[in-house]
Amino acid sequence: MPLATAHRHPPPTIISGSSHQQQRPTVDFMVRSPYEIMCSIISQLDEATMARCLDVCHIWRYKLLNCADLWDNITIDDQQNTPEMHKILHLLPAMSRHIKKLRITALPESVKQHLELIGANNFSSLRSLTFSYSDDGPFLDLTEILYTALPHIAHTLTRLDLNSRSFMHVSIGRILSTCRKLNVIKLNVLSLNYNDEEWSVFSIPGNNSNVAASLSRIDIFSRNPVPLSTFKPIFHHAPHLRHLKLECLFLDGGDILSVLGNDCPELVEIQTGYLNLPRDTPTTSSTAATATTAVSDINRKKSNGALECLVLSELRSAKPLTHRLAKSGDSLQKLALTMDPVGSHDSTLADWRPLSSIPMHKLTQLYVCNGPRTFYEHLPAILRCCPSLRWLEIQSYRVRNDRYDGLDAVMRDHLFDAIAGLSKLETLHLHGLDIRGRGFKRLLEHYHYCSAMLMTRHEQDQSVPSNILGLLGDLQVQRCDGFTGSVLRDIATIQSLHTLSIGCSASQPVQASDVTAFAHSSAENLSLLSTLELGGLPLTFEAAHRIAACKNLEKLTLEAIGGLTLGHSQLLRKRIRTVYINGY
Repeated sequence: MPLATAHRHPPPTIISGSSHQQQRPTVDFMVRSPYEIMCSIISQLDEATMARCLDVCHIWRYKLLNCADLWDNITIDDQQNTPEMHKILHLLPAMSRHIKKLRITALPESVKQHLELIGANNFSSLRSLTFSYSDDGPFLDLTEILYTALPHIAHTLTRLDLNSRSFMHVSIGRILSTCRKLNVIKLNVLSLNYNDEEWSVFSIPGNNSNVAASLSRIDIFSRNPVPLSTFKPIFHHAPHLRHLKLECLFLDGGDILSVLGNDCPELVEIQTGYLNLPRDTPTTSSTAATATTAVSDINRKKSNGALECLVLSELRSAKPLTHRLAKSGDSLQKLALTMDPVGSHDSTLADWRPLSSIPMHKLTQLYVCNGPRTFYEHLPAILRCCPSLRWLEIQSYRVRNDRYDGLDAVMRDHLFDAIAGLSKLETLHLHGLDIRGRGFKRLLEHYHYCSAMLMTRHEQDQSVPSNILGLLGDLQVQRCDGFTGSVLRDIATIQSLHTLSIGCSASQPVQASDVTAFAHSSAENLSLLSTLELGGLPLTFEAAHRIAACKNLEKLTLEAIGGLTLGHSQLLRKRIRTVYINGY
């Protein structure tokens, strides 16, 4: 072959499989798939990944931005300074018409711009708006910007959640008159505007026919006090209100029940003050957990005015509760009453009899605080109406003076005997209560006997669970008059305890030998104990050694402990997983 011909026809080149594949035209299966399948696949991704998908090509961007289901729930969080978050902000005008739920967490440099975005874009489908601005940032007055933005989303908005002290002098009346479809309003703000002119919408004939008519939940937290009477117009025009929570001080010291009157007949939850009860009653039984339906689930059913959760502060009498309690015997699950120490001082037994007028079969949580003498005298009768009670907390931190004479021995004994009669009680918290006398000792002996019987059965038959419904598992005794070393030793015999908290004052006669005996007994008897808190007690090395020997103890908190040394703390930290030491 001539040389020239050889040059014109070089030897064949072997092409690898990968290189050969690169020469073939690629196929975008996502683009060729049916539109619904493409959107369904992308919807399984998180928000940041979906934003990155918009950069694949112009076809992907066009198709994805027109898929309404992908962008119905959008979060803008300035604390996540990522390219994906900037991408969402940049494309917000294109996707705004699809957004149904929008959550914004703003930083100082962009907070006003984010609020203005609401009015600058077409949020024609927006149902829920949550706006938060950190209180650590500089103070800004955002209220007027909010008022400007709300009319642009008022025709669809059903839920509004504002959380920032930069919302000040907020007028609920103005918000409701603008957004008449609101179903839920949650405000955590600096202050409310309660001037008469701001509430004029409720008094104009023909203008208030549907203001607040859709409202089912009000959740208000105001850092500044507000007159309770401010809410009267809302209550009157919110016939379907079911959940009411007011965490604020009332300037007029008003009674929420009197202000409510016969308005809001569908209420299932009323909460005032700053107390937060546990969401679910602690239980040592899975059977009990499934048997007790959560309040949030029951609330979905149609209400006939039967309360399920009642938390009241500054209570002076239970008489205004009479007609609501009459409907709630088979529904009330949580009850918390914080009394007005001054306003309730002159109350009589008749003021508290509505609480025992009907059996409350489903009540599982009861909290009472600062009751007058007449309330505590009637408390045993109230407890006998609560056969399903599993969580009980009694606090009495009133300042003792010449107007307060406490409870006598007979009243105390009746109270503790009534507590012993609660066959399903699992959690008992006593704070500042007088526990002197035979009644409290009998109560501890009752719990010791019940737990010892169960543990004996468990040792004989392993199929018997070591913790079942109706055995005390969580006990707190804090700053109670009459707390002695004998009481401390008796507590250590309750074998069913898994959580124990004890706090003593310096004036209470508990010796180091009592604490050592308690520690020995705890190591021997409290095999289920996992959490222990001790305060104001003297601690020896021997006691620390025995506490560390509790085989299942995982968390120990010590506060203002006398005699505590570095050697004590090292020993405890070596044996116990989590140890907190305060005041050392």
